[in-house]
Amino acid sequence: MILIFGSGIHVESLNNPDLNKRLEKLGRKLIKTQSLKTRSNVGGLQAHAPDLNDPVLQDFFKAASGPLAHLVEHYKIDAKYSFNFQNLWFNLNRKGDYNIQHGHGNTDFSAAYWIKSPPNSGDIVFINPNHGKLLLPLTSTYKFKSFNAINSDNYKYKAKVMELCIFPAELQHYVMSNNNKQDRMSLSFNVKIVDAS
Repeated sequence: MILIFGSGIHVESLNNPDLNKRLEKLGRKLIKTQSLKTRSNVGGLQAHAPDLNDPVLQDFFKAASGPLAHLVEHYKIDAKYSFNFQNLWFNLNRKGDYNIQHGHGNTDFSAAYWIKSPPNSGDIVFINPNHGKLLLPLTSTYKFKSFNAINSDNYKYKAKVMELCIFPAELQHYVMSNNNKQDRMSLSFNVKIVDAS
């Protein structure tokens, strides 16, 4: 088997409870005080972080740089580069809230970090970018024993607290409904690869 195309995601635990608490405090403050604009959320709340130089966010970006580098090294970029972190926002989904399918344009990578993720509070689902696959009788008729890269039209990932998931920005995704009485809280951000030569 030769897999000729693919979309890779990188998932890694940041395992920093102190940073996680600081992020939750900042996120709740921003959600409470900002006027919120609806983006992909249905019922949930979102708040953009207006100052990416905030010390809490700077500590977070430092922690996220290692996992990001692990994903980007698979692209075999033939140049010196650095990461430009862009437009971070916090998401709060209460019971019944979810996020509709969307992608992120005009950037290279997007990421989700889960601050709070109680059981059954909404998995993130990635959509296979090979849209032609959805039209095949094979994939629309049959169920498969297990997921692999060539038989699935989507990939569901169960969010875990303090875990960071980085993925190509164009990869369509959505968040399932929060069926738990507790809040699901995450932050998302975009990253552009910039020439550092």
